[in-house]
Amino acid sequence: MDKILESMKCSMERKACLYGDCNTCRGNSNPFDENVNLCKQVSWFNWKTKSVEREKTVDGETVFRKVNITSKEADYGSLQVLLDDVDEDLPRVAKHNFNIRHRYRSLKRLREDPSSYELMLHIDFSEHLQIWQ
Repeated sequence: MDKILESMKCSMERKACLYGDCNTCRGNSNPFDENVNLCKQVSWFNWKTKSVEREKTVDGETVFRKVNITSKEADYGSLQVLLDDVDEDLPRVAKHNFNIRHRYRSLKRLREDPSSYELMLHIDFSEHLQIWQ
């Protein structure tokens, strides 16, 4: 994804570019070869979220709860379908890419050169935390 984004954006460091606010690179499209057969059948992997029912025993009683499960699944279709999926996901991926880079640069700066009034607290919250009550 980095290579795709690098070919479409002015800068991988500027928030405006990766958030789609840059007037220069906002309308750029995927740099895929136009001579490719878009009807060709290909396979790829996608992360998909499904709602499933799980069974749990609480105080000797069986309880059913719906939970969301995200898993990596194989997908199959035309190259055009894959490219459409990539185009749909690119804005979200570009923002995510900028946020990760910005976060790591900021944390690195704080670790290497902390001021007397700064405190760094790093907390990692899991997105898949399940709490049963």
